[in-house]
Amino acid sequence: QAVFGQMTYDLTAQLSLTLGLRWTEENKAFKPLQFTESLYVFPVSAAETDGAGGYVHPFDGNVYPTLGGAGAAAIVPGGTLLFLPQWNEESYSDTTPMLNLAYQLNDDVMVYTSYSEGFKSGGFNARNIKPAAAIRAFEPETAKTVEMGIKADLFDNTLRINGAIFTTDYEDLQFVIREDFAPIVFYAGEAQIDGAELEWTWVPNAAVQVVGGIGQCRSGVLTPRLDWSYRDDVVFDVLNSEEIAQEAYDIVNASIIWDSPAEKWRVAASVNNLTDELYRLAGNTAIREASSYSETTYARGREWTLSVRRHF
Repeated sequence: QAVFGQMTYDLTAQLSLTLGLRWTEENKAFKPLQFTESLYVFPVSAAETDGAGGYVHPFDGNVYPTLGGAGAAAIVPGGTLLFLPQWNEESYSDTTPMLNLAYQLNDDVMVYTSYSEGFKSGGFNARNIKPAAAIRAFEPETAKTVEMGIKADLFDNTLRINGAIFTTDYEDLQFVIREDFAPIVFYAGEAQIDGAELEWTWVPNAAVQVVGGIGQCRSGVLTPRLDWSYRDDVVFDVLNSEEIAQEAYDIVNASIIWDSPAEKWRVAASVNNLTDELYRLAGNTAIREASSYSETTYARGREWTLSVRRHF
């Protein structure tokens, strides 16, 4: 649940101030039912043993045998609960402001600077490798962003440019570290993202629009579009594991849209990933851990769509 609002006040004829505020609350509840289906062996520390070669279960009161001279691994029978099957509840809330100062240089050019905050709520670690007295929760992640930019319509409104530079600072960054084969979310990290964006639309004449493209014909409006995007190398875990990393790649999407003269009909044909690029979207690995595996999720290959829409 959330409550939010914003207001804009004109300080002068050219300078305006926008203020926004949002209060967000998220309530989460989790009831684990995790147990061993068969004889189960897992690593334990010295603090989890009774000093005589036995593993002390954290909540059922039983002592189970261990393997190894130092009792490095415990052995529990099938049906052993890892957690008490009871509800765990957490509530996360935050108040996040937004401030934007915009200056209209003239009728065609506006520059601005803004500051905003956001947060991502915490939660519960639902996958664990051994019994524990309580479910481990993780705290919210927060972000603060500063942005400066320009929005301009130039050369008699034939060229539109939207540009920005920004920096985002993250605190209590949520990231995954594996305990043996179990992915556990921790929140002790910090990170910073610096970037720049530029969007432009050029309309050299009434019949052509570059980036989006508009062609006028007697039976309606025909709009071809060609999008190209580039993404640099990316890694999917905090260890920068090369076996699941993705090298830089390009994506090309294309479409053509026909709108009838009265704009009652629209026919659109499009192709995503025109060059059928093979690239990874996500991945995780435990190749160096006990489970010794890696997995990745790939994006879809080339896809095409055809749609017909009627406006009433």
